[in-house]
Amino acid sequence: MSKDLGFDIVAYGADDPEMRRIVEILNERNIPCLPAKKNGDRVHAGNAYEADNTEDFIGKRVLIIECAFVADKVDVVRVIDHHRPGMPGDHAHMDSEQFWEASSLARILAIFGQDDRVLAAMDHCFNKAVQGLCPGVTSEEVLEMKIRQIAKGTGVSDKEAMDAIDLFRSSLGSFPSHFIGNVEVMMIEPGSIGYSLEYLTAQVAAVLEKRAILLAVKDSENEQTRLHLCGDVKAETIDHFLNVWAPCRGLEKLYGSPARGYAGGYVKKE
Repeated sequence: MSKDLGFDIVAYGADDPEMRRIVEILNERNIPCLPAKKNGDRVHAGNAYEADNTEDFIGKRVLIIECAFVADKVDVVRVIDHHRPGMPGDHAHMDSEQFWEASSLARILAIFGQDDRVLAAMDHCFNKAVQGLCPGVTSEEVLEMKIRQIAKGTGVSDKEAMDAIDLFRSSLGSFPSHFIGNVEVMMIEPGSIGYSLEYLTAQVAAVLEKRAILLAVKDSENEQTRLHLCGDVKAETIDHFLNVWAPCRGLEKLYGSPARGYAGGYVKKE
């Protein structure tokens, strides 16, 4: 680094299209960065705030992006996040009108004077971006990028990703449903692990069909089942899920953002 940016190294969280772009930007500028890990493996969405590889960052000023360490040994000088409301540095409360300011990507790019608004809108509030509610970004741009990123992340062609979306769109009404408040929510169990083609394309299909869905997945093979509420979901439904529906069913490790339109929780192991 040619100048002091106020940190020596970046610790980054779980893999997704936005995080891949952030790492690309850091690598392009030769800024030291390492993934947050737990038990030797890179963190995923379910444990990104339980990182334990503190030895990689001891003695350095650390900027953390969408992750946290369980031990108070790391000199964290800056936090960039939009996943955990109330966490220092978190912008999860910001709605679609502020998608750019809220996104982790924008806050990294601000350091270097760049702009990548379509990806930021897609990541921060995909549903509202597809509805055209993100200033300066069109729904067509967001959907095209989402399909490209799904294809890239799962190793399929753009056409295969679109075909998978269309398959879910045509079959959404056939899945069993629950009511969260007064909203009917379709329950989908892809039977896959992590950010699979099925998991990602079901979310897009739900947004395009203006349906709310619950996805039952596992972040990794031996972990708890996670119920993820997404699709076309209003803030009041997110609130009901977090405050009533999920607690009544014993879900734990709840997460969510009414402004961003998603929530979830983990089924207790028997």
